[in-house]
Amino acid sequence: MYASYFTFDFSIMFLLAFSGVFVPIIQENPSQVKRLRKILLCGKMEKRPAGAKNGGNTMFKAVCFDFDYTLGDCTDSIVAGFVHGLTSLGWPAPEREAVRSTIGYLLEDAYSMLTGDLDPDHQARFRALFSEVAVERQRRETVLFPGAPELLRGLKAQGIKTAIVSTKRGDTIQIILERLGLADTVDLVIGSADVTRHKPDPEGLLAALDRLGVKPGDALFCGDTVLDAGAAKNAGTHFAAVLLGTTPAEAFARFFPDHTSPDLWDLAAWLGL
Repeated sequence: MYASYFTFDFSIMFLLAFSGVFVPIIQENPSQVKRLRKILLCGKMEKRPAGAKNGGNTMFKAVCFDFDYTLGDCTDSIVAGFVHGLTSLGWPAPEREAVRSTIGYLLEDAYSMLTGDLDPDHQARFRALFSEVAVERQRRETVLFPGAPELLRGLKAQGIKTAIVSTKRGDTIQIILERLGLADTVDLVIGSADVTRHKPDPEGLLAALDRLGVKPGDALFCGDTVLDAGAAKNAGTHFAAVLLGTTPAEAFARFFPDHTSPDLWDLAAWLGL
């Protein structure tokens, strides 16, 4: 159904290939190509301010989190949604690892990263098809990574405000937290429908901090992708990289994270919980 293709942007192809995502072609669409380039580059290298050293959570008045591959794992349901959405649109079923490499991106962008198709109507149709399969499964099947409940409860016990800022639907995250008995440990959730500009744009993170009444310099954002690192840099918050997804530690180097955690137990220890 997509037999005619045009030129593609080599800078995006290089970046996606480096990150493990293969894009066969990018249709010529200057505004979409510019947007994807901005998302993937996530800004220039900049020295980040010094963060917490040797633990000591009292320096942060708020700790915010991404969700997928930072606190929770929805891989099986997300892969099922991608398989259904892509095959329904005439594309081959994607490999599991290819899908994993897109988790954390907006669904429309993930669709384009895997197919090279930048048509907004096709992106919207993919979201609808994905949701038919994935949303209810995510609400039922999502698990949290080891140490996540203890981390959230520890922050609450210390009186530190918390928020989740994600490209996932906010209502889905809220239902997951309620199912796991952790809704009272997170002060607010900012999901994909709550913003018009997504990570690495800081809109969602700044909105969360405004509602929490915390200045960016007093907050820590924790995430597993360069989108999260870019959002933290653009918002002016501290940043902790969490290596529970597909992004390697070296990819975060240009953002100068305050800390890099292999797991959530390590993050909690660094925070002094």
